Amino acid sequence: MTFAHPSIVVVSGPMGAGKTTIGTALATRLDRAAIINGYRVQQLIASGLSSPRSQLEADATAGAFAEQLRVRLRASCALAKSFVAAGFTAIIEEHVVGERVEHLLEDLAGTPFSFIQLGATFDALTAREQARGTDGYLRWGDWSELLEKQTRKIGLWLDTTDRSADETLAEILDRAPEARVERRLKPTLYLMCGLPCSGKTTRAKELARARRAIRLTPDEWMETLFGDDRARIDAARYPVEAVAWRIAEQALTHGIDAILDFGLLGRDERDEYRGRADALGARAEIVYLDVPHDELIRRLEQRNADLPEGCLHVERELVDRYWVSFERPAPDELDPATS
Repeated sequence: MTFAHPSIVVVSGPMGAGKTTIGTALATRLDRAAIINGYRVQQLIASGLSSPRSQLEADATAGAFAEQLRVRLRASCALAKSFVAAGFTAIIEEHVVGERVEHLLEDLAGTPFSFIQLGATFDALTAREQARGTDGYLRWGDWSELLEKQTRKIGLWLDTTDRSADETLAEILDRAPEARVERRLKPTLYLMCGLPCSGKTTRAKELARARRAIRLTPDEWMETLFGDDRARIDAARYPVEAVAWRIAEQALTHGIDAILDFGLLGRDERDEYRGRADALGARAEIVYLDVPHDELIRRLEQRNADLPEGCLHVERELVDRYWVSFERPAPDELDPATS
């Protein structure tokens, strides 16, 4: 099994994961192939080049580096299309994580391509980088955290921690059809699931940034509308959540991801929203935050002592009651294949 020729193949991963090794190995198997290295594309900037350390140290040039990352991906994709038009398979070697996945989908909209995300444990990346005398692992930190929490999953993902380059290449070739991204992805309805103080809204904000999604958090709206008037808040909860769904419905209809930050403590309620998403041609993904009871109470007491903006006061009695009645998601609900 191999990749269509000519076509675009994107190989992503942190420093030390094997992007260059795998990209070169793939290219040598083809009669006509071009390798486009994102770093080298950025080096075409003759004046005003920003370094990666700028962004990670949050200094005055961080914005410039982020802009240049965006330009280099766009340029890499444009160059790849040109090579494909001339009969070459174009292999793009890049760091494509977080919002850069959305950028890639935007830049290659309407163009079928293959995507391979290589990963490894932090210890493995550290050892590989040290062996070749580089320190990229110091700049990027724990790549797995970035992938798991802020990166949309497309194409084929492989953990290379315990694989040699030859083993990695063999598996990629064997599973080439899984790497194919042939059509516009379905929009996703993210269902935040968890008890009060489990971190739902914090996680929802991260998702919104990474996925360019619209975040719908009724508690923020009700705090603005009703302040600390609990009676009015309780009376308005279901109507406000209904309005939030209507906004989510419109977003999904237009191909935009939406996040319902409700809690969704019952399976029937989660199944209802999953069914609504499916009826719109969207997929649904449950984001479950499982936090021990003692930690929930600690966070609750800390939050109630100094309520952040947009947060409502929650009594411990309510959390204790929810702890008992909460229908925690079953494995089949959390499996993306069933969404």
